[in-house]
Amino acid sequence: MPNTYHWMELELLYPENWRVQEDTEAGALFIESPSGTFLTITRPQKLQAAFDQARKAMEKEYANVETENCSRLLGETLLEGIIKRFVYLDFIVTSHILKLESEQEDFVPMLIQIQGEDRDMDREQPVLDAILTSLVRDQQPLS
Repeated sequence: MPNTYHWMELELLYPENWRVQEDTEAGALFIESPSGTFLTITRPQKLQAAFDQARKAMEKEYANVETENCSRLLGETLLEGIIKRFVYLDFIVTSHILKLESEQEDFVPMLIQIQGEDRDMDREQPVLDAILTSLVRDQQPLS
């Protein structure tokens, strides 16, 4: 049975064996699987600036970062961003940096980062998609 977490007027479901931590100062929610794969959600006022900052920080931190554009449809909600792959301590790490936007007047955009060792990401992607789907299920689709 999934657990429910309420965060900044939003609700999401997550597996009971995953860890959730909230950083109220940064306005961020951190969800981690037992394997160490994590999902971070922030609600920046300037989404594109936050997206660019996250992308540049990763490129500065790690050598030989491969980047590709991506888009994901969760229900009727489109998330767009990039996938980055790099080697860290002999592991291939995959990081998705995604933007969740809406044309709703009262909607605060979200920056979502999903990161983990490549094998774990493949195995846990359906769970991560379910968490994000639970988060966006009450949002209006982009027009």
